[in-house]
Amino acid sequence: LPLFLIPHKVFADEGFNLSSEFVHTVQGDTISTQAIITISTQTPKVISYFTITIPQENISPTCKNESKGADVECTSYKRNGGTDILLDLNNTIVKPSSPISISVNYSTIYPQTNTYNLVSKFQGYDTTKITLVYPQSLGEPLWASDTIQNIKAIGDTYQVQIERPIYPNLSVLFGEHVSYQFEISKTFTNTLEDSNQT
Repeated sequence: LPLFLIPHKVFADEGFNLSSEFVHTVQGDTISTQAIITISTQTPKVISYFTITIPQENISPTCKNESKGADVECTSYKRNGGTDILLDLNNTIVKPSSPISISVNYSTIYPQTNTYNLVSKFQGYDTTKITLVYPQSLGEPLWASDTIQNIKAIGDTYQVQIERPIYPNLSVLFGEHVSYQFEISKTFTNTLEDSNQT
């Protein structure tokens, strides 16, 4: 019997386990994101549709069933502060031995800078891993909102990996060093009178 799955509580009640991974690739002023959702279950179940929500505005995603290598029809709906994405899974059967993985792909325009704040969580789902791919010209990360487990140089890019992030957004600062500027303001008053000066 097909199920129409929208809120996270329905997944929990029906015995579904969901997790997601995010891969962000910096390409000039564009960031390409691939988010992969894995759906598993303890007993065989059929999924017709389900909706995911990401706190990211103005995106037009494309979707794919990575388990089958087939495109998935997905429709996005704008909402205040985010986007709802309706996935048509066409009565896909999920079994304990064969979970399904759905990728959601989209691009966002981001001004070229050395500081990034990237949405890396679907509402209600745990994110297990974040991978950030960026040009080596940006330098090594000076600071990240979550602990970096691994950095690899591949070609002219770096790949940064974070396992089980705590925060929904990944914030990263790049560069060779951090510059601090201090400004000291103090007024000096000469209390000596002219008659006391020699």
